[in-house]
Amino acid sequence: MKKMNIFTKIMLIFAILVNILSFDLNASIRRRLNARREQSVVNGPMDRFVIRRVRVVEQQVQEQQVLEINFDLFREQLVATNLNQEIVNLIIERIRDYNSENLNEILDLSGLFITDARLQIIIPFLAQRNVRKLNLAGNQIRLIPQNIRELVNLNYLNLNNNNIVYFNASFRDFIQGENSLEVLSKMQNLRIILLQNNNLDYIPYRFLGMRNLEVLNASDNRLNIGTQRFRNDNRFILD
Repeated sequence: MKKMNIFTKIMLIFAILVNILSFDLNASIRRRLNARREQSVVNGPMDRFVIRRVRVVEQQVQEQQVLEINFDLFREQLVATNLNQEIVNLIIERIRDYNSENLNEILDLSGLFITDARLQIIIPFLAQRNVRKLNLAGNQIRLIPQNIRELVNLNYLNLNNNNIVYFNASFRDFIQGENSLEVLSKMQNLRIILLQNNNLDYIPYRFLGMRNLEVLNASDNRLNIGTQRFRNDNRFILD
């Protein structure tokens, strides 16, 4: 009986100590939480700003990593079109060096043997670089690829000295109204379109409805159909 009483007393004392320690620990945790809450009230907006900025930076890093991976694929795709390796390297170098932060910078891809098929490959990578001004003069483009609409911020496009025609070779595209020039008239951010010295015999009337268009120069072509509608609009240079 005495042994039992001693054991019971020991257990009772142990339980009391545990309760005391638990109370002190909980109180300490509560104090720390309250202090953090008070600090978050003061610094909360700044913390959220920092978090957002970190996320933006992380996203930029991820996008850059994706871009680097895509350039490897880009190289393979262009080489597969039998384009000279030196020309491929030059195209990639110019796209890499393009600074989308400079609103006046023109990405110069002129005179690089770019055909319709090659341009269709190039366009998605230009979209990743957010290209706003593009020089494709002096290439071998005959039909403008439909995916050029991916360049949603494009405002300047130089297609001088190519072989561009109005109609596509595909009868289905013609029936659906998807011809070589019609796609440009749907790009409402375009301000300057240069189409000098191509093989055009017609300009779509839809260009008249482009609200941001400042200049469309299609001189030195074979225009002989429906040009009268453009005569009273000084945005269009057709002679």
